[in-house]
Amino acid sequence: MQITPPSLSAIRTQYSKIFQEAFFKQEIFWPRLAQLFTSTAEFTTHVWMDRIPQLRKWVGDRIIQSASLRTYQLANVPWELTEGLDRYKIADDQLGLFEPVVRQMAEQAKKWPDTMLFNATTGALPNGQSVLTYDNQNFYSTTHPVNMDAVGGPVQSNYSASGMALNAANYNLVRNTMRSYRGADGLPMGVRPSLLVVPPALETQAIQILKETWMGPAVA
Repeated sequence: MQITPPSLSAIRTQYSKIFQEAFFKQEIFWPRLAQLFTSTAEFTTHVWMDRIPQLRKWVGDRIIQSASLRTYQLANVPWELTEGLDRYKIADDQLGLFEPVVRQMAEQAKKWPDTMLFNATTGALPNGQSVLTYDNQNFYSTTHPVNMDAVGGPVQSNYSASGMALNAANYNLVRNTMRSYRGADGLPMGVRPSLLVVPPALETQAIQILKETWMGPAVA
């Protein structure tokens, strides 16, 4: 094969098709824990309300609630994976040799968000005790403020289970703690845990706990 702009374009088309097929077949898990936001700038600013008041019986004048907005800014970081192709293999029309490489690149690209979440060394979940969040506390912290506007106000923990053995009693204890979380308005948040994330070494215990444990519906 003569290496020319048209032949390179044909190779790009062929490999792009292989890449897309492998990309969409790769199983991922991050959508169960995270949300995708589109970004068009160097920084992405997330804005949300930290309290949504409940309805009340309308008696007399309206009561205007003050929306409490929170922001959290993240800087976009570029990532890349580049593989070089042997020009002599291409000239000899040995394009099929590189198809497994293209598939593996697609799988790595699709799994990268999973890696950022779950990797034991760099992932956000295993290392949440050192990842700062919007309330100026680490993701795992014993002192998350219930209301950031109330200086010295009550706090709640999502890290009290650190070091506890994975068994049914501790699972129920942590689950009940999560169901008791309150929002900035002091009202129950209605948290209903639906996902148990464990490392491979604890998979058997986790499956056994979920098979044997039945939890009733949350009561606000």
